[in-house]
Amino acid sequence: MAWQEAEVRLFHGTSTVCLDAIASEGITPRPVHDNPDRICVYLAATEDLAAMYAELACQRRGGKPVVLEVDPDQLEYGCLEPDDFDLQNYIDDLHDPDRGGDIGMLSGMEVDERLLPFRSWHEVPPDVSLAVTGQVAYVATIPVEALVAGLPDMAPIPGP
Repeated sequence: MAWQEAEVRLFHGTSTVCLDAIASEGITPRPVHDNPDRICVYLAATEDLAAMYAELACQRRGGKPVVLEVDPDQLEYGCLEPDDFDLQNYIDDLHDPDRGGDIGMLSGMEVDERLLPFRSWHEVPPDVSLAVTGQVAYVATIPVEALVAGLPDMAPIPGP
C-alpha cells in the first residue's frame, strides 16, 4: 500500500446484524444511503469515528454497534477513493474563504492546505482524504482476511 503516513489504521463501523455476512463474504460495497449512485465501503482513520458510523448503521438496520479493524496492507490501493462527504466542502472553503462553509461542522474551521491543488473531491488522493477528513472509501469487497479485529472469535481491537 502506498500510504504517505507511516502508521495507517483503518476501521469500519457496522451493526451486529451484518456480522454473519461479513464473516463469510467480507465487507461488500453497498449503495450509500444518501447517494445511491455511490457504491462503496467507508473506512475511518479512528475507532471513535467508525463507532459513530456503527451507531448510524444500527439506526438503519437494528442490532448493536460494532467496529472492525481492517489491515490496510490487505487492500488494493487502486480501489481506494476519497471521501465524498466533507471534501468538496473543504475544497470550496479553501478556494473561497469568504464562503464560511455550508455545513455547520465546517463553519469557522481552518481548511487543510493540502487540498489547495484540487477543485473537486474526485481528484484528492485517498491518503490525503484520510489525513484531512479521517475517512476514505473502498469500492471493492474487503476480504475476510483483511479483518484483523472486531469479529467474534477474533482479538478485540487493540488500543493505540
